[in-house]
Amino acid sequence: PFFPSKSDEKNAQAVFTRMKQLHGDKIWVVTEKLEGQNISAHIRFFRFFKGILTLSKFGVCSHVRSIPKGEKSQFWGTINRLDYKAKMKKIGRNLFLRGEHIGPKIQSNEYKLTETDVYLFDVYNLDTKEMMSYDEMKQFCSDNEFKMVPVIDDNFTLPETVGELLEYSNGFSALKDGVLREGIVIRLRDNPKVSFKVRSPKYLAYRAKKNEKES
Repeated sequence: PFFPSKSDEKNAQAVFTRMKQLHGDKIWVVTEKLEGQNISAHIRFFRFFKGILTLSKFGVCSHVRSIPKGEKSQFWGTINRLDYKAKMKKIGRNLFLRGEHIGPKIQSNEYKLTETDVYLFDVYNLDTKEMMSYDEMKQFCSDNEFKMVPVIDDNFTLPETVGELLEYSNGFSALKDGVLREGIVIRLRDNPKVSFKVRSPKYLAYRAKKNEKES
C-alpha cells in the first residue's frame, strides 16, 4: 500500500493534443526510453527508543509484483551486485527507486551488455509521497552514484504536431553506437507526474522485421 502507482506512460498519439493544450508553453525533459524491464528497489526505516535503535526493511520489485528475497531472480541479482541496499541505507531516507533493467537475457540485450545494469527514471519519497523533480533527481543520482536514464534535452518545448514528435523520437541510443533507441519519454521539468512516451517509428519497424525473421 505504500508503493507509488505503477509506471505506465501513455503513448503520444493518445495524449498529445491535451498535453499541448494544458502545457504547450512549459519546459519538458526528454530522456531515452531504454529497451528493458521495469525494476524497483525500496527501503523503509523504523526507529525505536527515540532513534537509539533503527531497523530497515529493503525490497525489490518488478513492474507488477514485489519479489520475495529468497526467490531466485535476476532482479535481486542485479540489485545486490550494484550494492543498492548499502547505498540506500547510507542515504537514510524512506525511498522507492524505479528504473530500467537492461542487459543479458532481457529484451534481446539490444545494447550488447556483458552484465545487467539499472538506469533510474523515478525517485519517490515514501514520506511525502512525491517524486523528485528532474533537477532533484539529477543531483540525487550524482551524489549517490546511481545511473540515470540518458537525457536528450532538458529544455524542450513541444512541437506543433504529433508527427513532428514521432520524427524527433527517431535516433540512436546513448548507450551503444549504431543501436536505434526504442523511443523517448517526455516529462514536465517541474512536475514529473506529467509524462508520456513516444515510440520511435524506425525502432518499431526494426523490431517487427527482426521478429519476423526470428519466427
